[in-house]
Amino acid sequence: MIGRRASDSGNVAIEAALLVPAVMVFLAVAVAVGRVETLSGTVDESARTAARTLSLDRSWTTVEEAKVVATKAVNEVLAQQGVSCPATTVDVHLGTLPGTAAGTLDTVAVDVSCTTTVLDLLPAKWVPASVTLTGHFSSVKDHYRSQ
Repeated sequence: MIGRRASDSGNVAIEAALLVPAVMVFLAVAVAVGRVETLSGTVDESARTAARTLSLDRSWTTVEEAKVVATKAVNEVLAQQGVSCPATTVDVHLGTLPGTAAGTLDTVAVDVSCTTTVLDLLPAKWVPASVTLTGHFSSVKDHYRSQ
């Protein structure tokens, strides 16, 4: 054994035993964070779709009717993306752009809250069982859209 000392034998195994679990945990956390960010983007997209749907849809006249239309749009987007949110809330707010007369530039704002589990990715005691993601979007109601 030229160039090796007897005291160096087994160091690679010890280094691997220490580093491999740390690298595995790091990769698992990176995947979990990536999934949460992807889910967050999907919730934002669902709020954007719901607000835009309300701005173009003429079938609703009250906030309750608007909430039904928005909830349907949110659920469709979440289903298309394969996101399971057992606890989803959709809030609709109607308003007017500041500095404009009422009825000229009405706005529709949608807030979406989605609580989903993350334990399927990283089943560890220090990982929260669920995470709540929120999305918000506002759109100007299109009064001039042809019927």
